[in-house]
Amino acid sequence: MKTRKSKPVFITREYPLIFIYLSAISLSLMYVLSRSSIVVCTAAMTVLSAGVFMLFYALRRHKGFAALAAMALGFVCMTLLHMGQSNRGGNNIMDYIFTASSFFDPFFAGASIVIFSVIVGFACCYFSVYSPRPCFLMLPSFIPLILSARTAGGIPEGMLIFMLAGFAASAAAMAHPEFPADNIYINDKRSVRERIIAVLAAGAVLAGLLAVLPRSDKTPQGDYLDNVFSETGGYYAASERLTNFLMSSSVNTGANSPQGNLLFVAKSQSPMMVVRWAFDEYYGSGGWRTTREFDTGYADWQTTGARRSAAELVYRLKNASEAGKLKEYSALLKDVPYSVSSIDGHSVTGGEDALSAEVGIAIRDGSQTSVIIHPNQTFRLKVEEYSGRSFRTMRDEIFTESNLQNNAVYTMDYFADLPNEEFIRAMEKTDFGRLITDAAEENVITNSTANAFLDEMEFARRYREVTYGKGMTKSIEELAEAITADLDSDYDKALAIERWFGESGFIYNMDFVPAVVDAEYFLFDSKTGICSDFATAATLIARAAGLTARYTEGFNLSEKVLGEDGLFYVTDSQAHAVTSIYMD
Repeated sequence: MKTRKSKPVFITREYPLIFIYLSAISLSLMYVLSRSSIVVCTAAMTVLSAGVFMLFYALRRHKGFAALAAMALGFVCMTLLHMGQSNRGGNNIMDYIFTASSFFDPFFAGASIVIFSVIVGFACCYFSVYSPRPCFLMLPSFIPLILSARTAGGIPEGMLIFMLAGFAASAAAMAHPEFPADNIYINDKRSVRERIIAVLAAGAVLAGLLAVLPRSDKTPQGDYLDNVFSETGGYYAASERLTNFLMSSSVNTGANSPQGNLLFVAKSQSPMMVVRWAFDEYYGSGGWRTTREFDTGYADWQTTGARRSAAELVYRLKNASEAGKLKEYSALLKDVPYSVSSIDGHSVTGGEDALSAEVGIAIRDGSQTSVIIHPNQTFRLKVEEYSGRSFRTMRDEIFTESNLQNNAVYTMDYFADLPNEEFIRAMEKTDFGRLITDAAEENVITNSTANAFLDEMEFARRYREVTYGKGMTKSIEELAEAITADLDSDYDKALAIERWFGESGFIYNMDFVPAVVDAEYFLFDSKTGICSDFATAATLIARAAGLTARYTEGFNLSEKVLGEDGLFYVTDSQAHAVTSIYMD
């Protein structure tokens, strides 16, 4: 008698769980690849991967057609992968996949969604229908969890709960197909139950560990991928996972007498402010704290930073306009001077020799640190001793992969030019992003240069979205409205806020002990404090006025600490907090 082959039979109540499972995987992948458009991209991948799942489920009894479908989808994926290898603005699809949402590109996003949807949809269907081995059902979820943990420094709690719940419930359902009763072994309820429990326990433990353990770039997988895709600059690194970074700012509690201990020696062409770290959200007496989304740093920052010279941009736009290009903007650019004001008060003409300068730092307090003290617009770091790769965060912190040696010495190149006021005001009358895009299309600037400016614009917009409203009060919002009333220009708003502090009777006093450690107390009661009070208040007012602003701590290299040998001898007395405001 011929024996009938047993096949699994799935019922419709499992479809919702399948969608949850696929959406959980899609969410974790898009958190890594397309964080700035995560909702749309997650929805697209969920629908597409579910479609692939249902396609192969419908073809489960027609293995020949299923094989043809697999080959056709494989060809589509290989074609998209090949198309993505060509540079788009200096990047390719491997940059997009392995640099953790450092930029967004619609084509790369679409290609990635198609490729991963095919892989995930087919894998889920194969291991739940064609070959129901429950231990393999967790494999598709491990990949995005590993990427999320390694590239983002952890997963937000709500997202983690959704992913774990989706993985657990869906894996349990898909691992329990119904077989005909004549197959005694497979229909053994106890063995099925034991397998499900083992799979869920192992998956939950591994997923949880991947989400909370400190990410290390020294794992074999990381080293392998970084070697294979070395041109991408490797993975992101999380500053919060490294030593010497603070998660909260200093606060003014009074008695601020500095000790006068020498921290580092700096060699620079002129006085300046150098940055140590920045913070995102204000918590009153708790000071400022970081937001996890901005704690990661991009390894390829030196390449993109070198393309963001304000002086050269002005020079190229002016030349192009006078040569008959960028006709739409010619009237706007006509009155913009070539000269660009530099930070030391001199004037420089842009072009190929746009003003850049070098600053050197020699640590003198014996510390081993990964934090790089640097000026704004730093685009190159040179460390004498090997410390691994260096990274830059979206809030302009720079740090190295490993701690530097004791009393390390390093130098940096930075653009010492700032856009002149006429250029800033001209840009406020147009869409700066569109101007940059048009300039690239007319070959006035390279696509790489355009992308460098556009990426910084996108970072700033995202930063404003996340930080707006954090720490603000109605009183501060009303104050911001009063200070910036009838002003449409961001530049004018920033100047008005700066001017208001100088005209409103505020006093800088290192010895003052505040009765309340709070921005409102400083603004409306004492009007007396130190740099952290002024910077906190100015940052909150600027944000309430709609500006992209961040609270930054560093050191003020003033002429007071300039020695006869031309070096700046920096102690804790020069520790300083400022407000940094971004404008397109």
